[in-house]
Amino acid sequence: MKKALLVLTILFMVLINCNISFAFQNEPDGFRNLKFGMSIKQVEEVVGKDALERISRYDAKDKKDTVNQAYLLKLNPPMISNLKTDKQAEIHFFKDQLMGVSILLHGDKNKYLPRELIDKYNTLYKNMKLLYGMPSKIWNFSSIWEGVNTTVGISCTYNEKNMNYIDEESFKKLNEREKEAFRNKVAIAISSNELSKAQVSYSFEEFKKDEMKKASQGW
Repeated sequence: MKKALLVLTILFMVLINCNISFAFQNEPDGFRNLKFGMSIKQVEEVVGKDALERISRYDAKDKKDTVNQAYLLKLNPPMISNLKTDKQAEIHFFKDQLMGVSILLHGDKNKYLPRELIDKYNTLYKNMKLLYGMPSKIWNFSSIWEGVNTTVGISCTYNEKNMNYIDEESFKKLNEREKEAFRNKVAIAISSNELSKAQVSYSFEEFKKDEMKKASQGW
């Protein structure tokens, strides 16, 4: 599986089988002062150019991709629901429209210690339940709030369970930020339902085209 598809799965897997029919309380339409659908230029005007850093990951084809783009965003403050977060979040654009935000939380004394991460997840869950009400789905240290326009999901990875999805040699080739997708953490994903569905559909069609091209070789 391409790493690009892996990131889509991690950030927007909550949208694949959603049956969205009602808004949850206080349903957001973006993150802080950033609204879904904003262009990269509009986001820069809100946060300042110095707060954004383009993410160039994956292979040469992905680096030239202007349809799907991702940036690191400096968080000021680096906090959510009164919990300390990483200093930077990832923000994702589809066709120059802000589509989603992903934020990571780690332990304070020991960055990857499962007990610290589980405690943070439980605190985050309690605070989000006060803010948004009961989640639409709950399972295995994951909770999702599905709304009319927005989906918010939180999850806790501990004991490096996700390491089962990548072999050791492939893991070694990743840069430090990419490795975080497979390590212990608490993750928050906030995404636009409309844009995320459009992006998944677009990516699937592009994937089919690539597979058809490979299959047609030699015919």
